[in-house]
Amino acid sequence: MSETRDAAQALRVLWVAEAGAQAEALAAHRLGPFELEVCPDRVSAAESVRARPFDAVVLALGEAEDARAVALRAWAPLAQDMAIVLIAPALEQPAEFSAWMTLGVQELLSADELDAGTLARALRASVERHRALREALRAHASDLTTGLPNQQQFVDQLSQLLALRQRQPAATAVVVLRIEGFSTVQASLGAEAANVLRRKVAVRLRSGVRASDMVAALPGDGYAVLLSALDQSAHALAVAAKLAASLRSVFRLGTQDVALAVAVGVSVFPSDGEDAAPLLQRAVGLAAGAMASGRAGFVNREEGGRSAAANDDELAP
Repeated sequence: MSETRDAAQALRVLWVAEAGAQAEALAAHRLGPFELEVCPDRVSAAESVRARPFDAVVLALGEAEDARAVALRAWAPLAQDMAIVLIAPALEQPAEFSAWMTLGVQELLSADELDAGTLARALRASVERHRALREALRAHASDLTTGLPNQQQFVDQLSQLLALRQRQPAATAVVVLRIEGFSTVQASLGAEAANVLRRKVAVRLRSGVRASDMVAALPGDGYAVLLSALDQSAHALAVAAKLAASLRSVFRLGTQDVALAVAVGVSVFPSDGEDAAPLLQRAVGLAAGAMASGRAGFVNREEGGRSAAANDDELAP
């Protein structure tokens, strides 16, 4: 929901409860600027959240409210989209801090000690901390060189799909492509050229499968492709062969034509396993044991336009 913005821009803050003069003092504070919207209750606040993005929400709790229950029921799910600052009537037990933090609250303040300066510092710190955490999570969930999902995200997606396949049976396959040649390019053309080549491989693989399929980067110059639904299990081998063939065509890096060698491993649900990690491990093992082919004696040529997705064709069983 919230987007990355320059620190000099106004922080959009949703204040849930009676704000009074406190909000006016906060709006003009030097650690801002703060753009405040005050909602008298959490029902109207939820409507505001649906209508526009906010950088932070301030939850001011009354004396009789159970802060943990409130955060859990209504606002913890929003922690991924904005920083949550909780103002409680009293903070006396260390265990309370831990309980609230695990629910996604970035900052805890006591109503007894609150002033505009304290709140402004807490808001600025919580928003910056939240932004840094989101960037770290985004980097963790993707391969920084190619921008593709990483191995963990691939396994998570595969697990979700296999759970669906228990209710909606269909052949599903994992294709792993082990690629040789990046180190040669790095030695001859430099590290950045090798990274450009890795991104070109990612683009070629993504253009060769359907939108419902998934391409991910694996450690050690490998790629994994999730074929989410196939008419027949045997089609997985044909799709894998077409993907491998697309990578054996030459790549242009500046004025240089380079070629890669590819080894392939394929595992199919449910015949090769019914769980995500073993299916991926089997395909990785098969690719590791296969001989890579494709670099020797390649002929320079101009590449054509985008080909059809490899599993769009009529494939022989």
